[in-house]
Amino acid sequence: MFDHYNPDRWIWCVVQFKQEGTLFVVPNNWILSNGKECYWPPFKTDQKVLKASEKRVNPCCITWDLLEIEENIDHAVFGEKSLGTIILELLMPNHEIELREDVEPPQKKFRNDELDGDCSFSSTEPDDSVPNKGDEQAKKVASPAGVPDGHSDNHSNDSAASTSWDEENPGPSNHKQKSKTSIQSNLLPVSKRTPLGGNSSSNNDIIMRSLEEILLNQAQIKNDLMNLQNNNASIQDLIDTDEMFTNILKLKTMEEFLQFELNLAEDKHFLSKAKKYLNGFGGKDGHFTTRNILAALMTDDLAMKFNFKGKVRKQIKKMGIEQTRIYKKIVEPVVLHKTNQNYTRTEIKKSTETWLKEAKKRYFCSLQEKGQNEKN
Repeated sequence: MFDHYNPDRWIWCVVQFKQEGTLFVVPNNWILSNGKECYWPPFKTDQKVLKASEKRVNPCCITWDLLEIEENIDHAVFGEKSLGTIILELLMPNHEIELREDVEPPQKKFRNDELDGDCSFSSTEPDDSVPNKGDEQAKKVASPAGVPDGHSDNHSNDSAASTSWDEENPGPSNHKQKSKTSIQSNLLPVSKRTPLGGNSSSNNDIIMRSLEEILLNQAQIKNDLMNLQNNNASIQDLIDTDEMFTNILKLKTMEEFLQFELNLAEDKHFLSKAKKYLNGFGGKDGHFTTRNILAALMTDDLAMKFNFKGKVRKQIKKMGIEQTRIYKKIVEPVVLHKTNQNYTRTEIKKSTETWLKEAKKRYFCSLQEKGQNEKN
């Protein structure tokens, strides 16, 4: 009768029918794929399994791992006290056991993976859950009897079967306790469950280290963003400064020179921007740095009207650049800054005098080059 099954692979379930309110122990493959109907030959197959409200685990098919049939137990032997009955007595000692000797299991096997909802079964491994002990309606429990006659003598009395089970399987009671703990833990809210790592303190340490790393990364990102914003502001300021002084310099006439002097006297912001702009001009040493800054400030045509002290030479009166703000506030400070004070004020003075004296020569040379270019 049981030849087409592998009893050592069975997983047992407790079901309760609406019609009787009686608990029965059946193999999991007796339960239909919808998890709500169960084969039981005395009844029709459309009998509904009773549902219990306010329970997280569906009571229609509760399984437990203690009912796995070990190899050292005689397979598929169900006598007056079957293996399923003995274990059920251990789990539910207060319930009367009803044996059904006249029942055969259904011929059709159902795929375990077809079961849905909270009813999950495995054809190879037992499930880590326990039967519902708290159901006050449960008064009788039946095992899936229908046992071959040739095996009825192997478990002839309660004490022998119980002793055989305890001696050969010392671990199931501990395993049952672990199964209960696992189910109770799973029924708790997520916030109260034990972390998977097992050691909550070590998990907390990992979380704290992760949070510290996140905070450090956020601080670094914030600092980088601030630096980037400052750099962007500096770049934009340089762009604005370049655009402003590109339109002003080079100074071509004395009127432009005097207006520039006035702006330096009245507007400190203008003076600061002028220094920043001229700081972009340099040379291989202090001498060439001074000449390049002067060349950026004024044209050779305008420079011909200046000498360093403003002395009259050959009855031509020239304006002295020494006392101007352009020289005192811009040329000297910028050259000193760019040369790190290695180029002295005296050397700056000599370079300025030389550049002003050569202005006339440069001017006429530029005119000649311009004329030749026009001819070509």
